[in-house]
Order: sequence, then structure tokens, then C-alpha cells
Amino acid sequence: MIEFKKHLTKRHEQMLIHIALGGSSLQFAMKHKLSTKTVESHRYELYRELDIHSRSEATIYAHRYGFIDLPRSIPEIPPLSATSLA
Repeated sequence: MIEFKKHLTKRHEQMLIHIALGGSSLQFAMKHKLSTKTVESHRYELYRELDIHSRSEATIYAHRYGFIDLPRSIPEIPPLSATSLA
């Protein structure tokens, strides 16, 4: 499967970023003066358009295609060697 960045409407782009940063539907509705029903409809359309099924997948998509920048919060852990297991 070949993945590529899809063209999103301005509203869907705003919603993707909001979801990826952990925002709720209610917060988005209040910020943009929309009903929560309208926001849920936008979210459904966004998920369908991107073929994603969760907030986690939305966050991965947003990061992969440069909508958000995630800090590297987990330090690199060196692989275990056979001698360190003894």
C-alpha cells in the first residue's frame, strides 16, 4: 500500500491537528462556535477520508505528514548484548 498526504479542507486540517494534540470534540466546538454534532460529523468525514479509525492513528498521520511535531520523549535504549544477559 502506497501512502500519501491527502488534500484536506481547512476545517479538516484544523480538526486533525486538534485531535492529534489531544483536544476534545467539545473544545473544538466551543473554539469554532459549532455544535458538537457538527464536529462529530466533521471527525467522521476526516477519519473516512484518511482511512483512520482512532485518535492514535490521527496523531500518527498528523505527525507523519508534518501537521504536528512531536517531541522525542522516550530516550534511546541501547540493545542488550549477550554478555549483559549473563
